[in-house]
Amino acid sequence: MQMQNLIFVAVKSLRSNALKYTWGIAVGCILSPPVLAKTPSEILSTASSLLELAQISYVYGGSQLGDSDVCNQCNRCLEEKSPEPKKRLSACSVCADCSLDCSHFIELVYRLSGAPYPYIDTKLMINLSADRLRRNYKLEDLGTEVAMTQPGDLFVYNGHVVMLERLHGLTKGVYRGDIIHATGGKDIRLPGQGIQRERFVELKQYRGQLRRVLRHAALFSTKQPSLTKDTERPEKPRLRPIR
Repeated sequence: MQMQNLIFVAVKSLRSNALKYTWGIAVGCILSPPVLAKTPSEILSTASSLLELAQISYVYGGSQLGDSDVCNQCNRCLEEKSPEPKKRLSACSVCADCSLDCSHFIELVYRLSGAPYPYIDTKLMINLSADRLRRNYKLEDLGTEVAMTQPGDLFVYNGHVVMLERLHGLTKGVYRGDIIHATGGKDIRLPGQGIQRERFVELKQYRGQLRRVLRHAALFSTKQPSLTKDTERPEKPRLRPIR
């Protein structure tokens, strides 16, 4: 099913159902929803949908979710030329219109979930003060304490960021969890499969030492699940073709 022929529709009731909002996206036409409190399941539903529906490749510097024709052109170019991850954009210029890297994927997930924040790369995620992250990017610094994390949190490593999908807790002194991310390293399978889910990764040492855990401010206004037990998988957003 092609991405440009789909529209995501979600409706959330607030308190006594007195106020409702709807949001929709179609490739090339994104409606900006209001920033409201979000649950981890809402964020993860968007991430899972992109993983399962978007035939998009990891490209360092990539920031666009294009239509399927452009994405397929990018994927074919990458398959034919097989450039190194950081040289993919220069080798296949068409990928500028349909590709993502890790930090742009995270920003896209939150934006499409209705909790946008200004784009920020992993270097700034690591080096900015907690105050600047909070004021300028709506991101709260949780340090590196894995036990206090929850689904939807961002785990930042040198040059890479992933989203926590599930925390499995402490096993033999090691915290493990499931993650969703855009990747171009050993985790990638084929062009068009740049968004991946990985299970039971060692969170403290996934891509070298864990440098920081960040949480979007929208998640602080919701009742959170247990931090050390598996959480239920979020429901997938309903999809319907554009008429």
